[in-house]
Amino acid sequence: MENNLSVKPKNNTMQTVDRALDLIGYLANARDGLTVADLSRLLQITRTTTYTVLNSLMNQGYVEQVQKTGRYMIGYRFFAIGSVYQYQFPFISIAKKYLNHLDPRFQVNISVLKPHMQLLILLARESAFVPSINPIRIRPAYACASGKMLLSYLSDRELDALLQNTEFHSFTASTITSPDQLWQEINRIRQQGYAKETDEMILGRGCIAFPILDASQNAIAAISLSGKTEALESDNARLIGVLRDVAFAVSTELGYDIVTSKRRRNRVPF
Repeated sequence: MENNLSVKPKNNTMQTVDRALDLIGYLANARDGLTVADLSRLLQITRTTTYTVLNSLMNQGYVEQVQKTGRYMIGYRFFAIGSVYQYQFPFISIAKKYLNHLDPRFQVNISVLKPHMQLLILLARESAFVPSINPIRIRPAYACASGKMLLSYLSDRELDALLQNTEFHSFTASTITSPDQLWQEINRIRQQGYAKETDEMILGRGCIAFPILDASQNAIAAISLSGKTEALESDNARLIGVLRDVAFAVSTELGYDIVTSKRRRNRVPF
């Protein structure tokens, strides 16, 4: 009997869309841009086809070519789209009110957890004192405080399922590189109510994070404070208290009720 559920081969239109998306992904991860030869090799297609995809994306503003080098980079349209994307999250406008009240020595991020163990930074207040890090706002959740904070709010079953499809990569000697290590960290975070990161993504950088909770007690985002490791450690207790207060204030404006949370015996991080 013929299997009607068999996967059908992609048509030309779908292949073109896939190639365009793959090309955008490669450019997004190349700070200095890529040449046609680079893209042709990465996409495993001819240079003629690569030019065709590039020209279409350039006409729409999604790709730009640097005149001096001839390399291709992400275009301005992504900036416009990204600026709009963050405002579908209602807590962004609330959180913005508090960011400038936090210590200027540290960077402040508002982040959300996305599929495939990815952390997306929606809003960032930069600091000249923070060690430089890749400007890409998508990071592996297991390697940063906000990501670990949000992972700790998943059920054990959800986290187990996520770990089955996670490939760990080491950024420094302190990066978590196994499910067992991550579980130990998650249990620690669940007990203490906040997450820490020390030299895990980049040497010399530390971070602390608290959850932002909604009226249903769900962790819908995380707020983090990051900076030089020694500055964070020397003022650790005060900074944890300050960030806890800000996370609680934002959560309260979103409808979080600490009394109800305690009555239901839910986790109370504040």
